Amino acid sequence: IVPSFNPYFYFRIGYRLARSALRSLYRVRVMFEDEQSMAEVSDQAAVVFIINHRSNIDYVVASYLTAERTMLSFGVGEWSRMWPVQSLMRMAGGYFVRRDSRDPLYRLLLKRYVQLATAARVPHAIFIEGQLSPDGSVGEPRLGLLSYITENFDPASTPELVFMSVGINYDHIVEAENMVRFSSEEFRRKGRVFVAWNLLKFIARLPWEMLCRRRNFGYVCAAFAKPVVFSNWLAQRDVAWPKLDRDQRHTLVQALGDTLIGDISDMVPATPVPMLCALWFDNMKLVLTRNQLEHRFCNLITRLRENGCHLVLVNESETDTLDHALNITLKRRMILCDENLEYRANPEDNDLIR
Repeated sequence: IVPSFNPYFYFRIGYRLARSALRSLYRVRVMFEDEQSMAEVSDQAAVVFIINHRSNIDYVVASYLTAERTMLSFGVGEWSRMWPVQSLMRMAGGYFVRRDSRDPLYRLLLKRYVQLATAARVPHAIFIEGQLSPDGSVGEPRLGLLSYITENFDPASTPELVFMSVGINYDHIVEAENMVRFSSEEFRRKGRVFVAWNLLKFIARLPWEMLCRRRNFGYVCAAFAKPVVFSNWLAQRDVAWPKLDRDQRHTLVQALGDTLIGDISDMVPATPVPMLCALWFDNMKLVLTRNQLEHRFCNLITRLRENGCHLVLVNESETDTLDHALNITLKRRMILCDENLEYRANPEDNDLIR
């Protein structure tokens, strides 16, 4: 379960590799609901980052964006228990979680490790959905790790708990085609050889992307919500946490999970490619001229702004954002353009577009 954290690897080698790889694949953006509120978090608090899970690149994005200030200890799934990923994850502070294990001894040991790490103020990063999102949306919270972290909380004797919700979104994720082709169960049944082969294909492409630095994957953006201070959250509900029984705590952990999932959902940014694909979401047979496309795209951006969505715009321009999104989707043949300069969704990629 436990990591073998190597500070030199994390802050020197790992950080530089993450920075080079990310900046070669993506244009990286970061947003804050209230940056000042993050700066006010005490360095004596136990901080837990709660993140939606769009891609396995999420590990790299979160670590890269926080490495200037701290390390992050991730709960890593069993998919990564293969050479050399397992050793790298351990050195980067990852601890291994078998989410479907029913072994009571394993679950007890996992709980105690998480609690000891929290008491020592090790910053955690939790993908609260417990799995990659199969359709891009933010799923239901899995509460196991959250219940472990909060179980021993006592305002009088333990470090303050601070939850930071982070919404991540991409123009293009590496796993997109596999996520469309296979369900989570089907992908697991493919076995480690299949996973390793897909990983090797990506690794083989990475040096070329890093050399050319064309950022063919478009934008990745992480948006940070206001921190949720656990003692304040309890005080708002007039709750004395140490006095509660198990069932009462479970009910409150569910409410906390719903709060954090709501914060993440509010923060997930709209990157250019998803905004463009949204125009076809309800009607995959829609055919648009360039003028119609621009008109609908600008109207969509206006509606998103009015609803408080965090937007990733190219040069703060709707036209440049549309051009960027078209460039990526036309290359991937998700959107097709005919000789009359009319745009339509590729019927073979309807699920990918959605």
